Amino acid sequence: GPVKAWVKEQKQKMHAARQAELRKQVQSEQEQAAHQEALHDIARDWGSGVAGSGPDAGRRYYVNYATGRTAFDAPAYVKHALQQLRTEQREEEKMRVERDAALYKEGFQAAQRADVTGTA
Repeated sequence: GPVKAWVKEQKQKMHAARQAELRKQVQSEQEQAAHQEALHDIARDWGSGVAGSGPDAGRRYYVNYATGRTAFDAPAYVKHALQQLRTEQREEEKMRVERDAALYKEGFQAAQRADVTGTA
């Protein structure tokens, strides 16, 4: 009857919404992968560092590996890409340190429990 038809319609709508969400998620992942690939392509052609001495000490410099030229200025897309990669590397390092600290803490607490209970 009409109730069964309504229930079936609702299930179809939920399924369509779920499928649309999955497609959107896959598309987002593909775009993110393409963006990361573009960043790494730029990083292959460009590098940067910070001058350690001289009148420009502390300034960031950029190296174009294709031409071998070094300059204190680079195209905006290069600056942005290298900045983003440095930020990602800092975040990865921070997560690694936090994970190591959590493992250390967990091991330390387990050792304390073993000492308290007398099981070694």
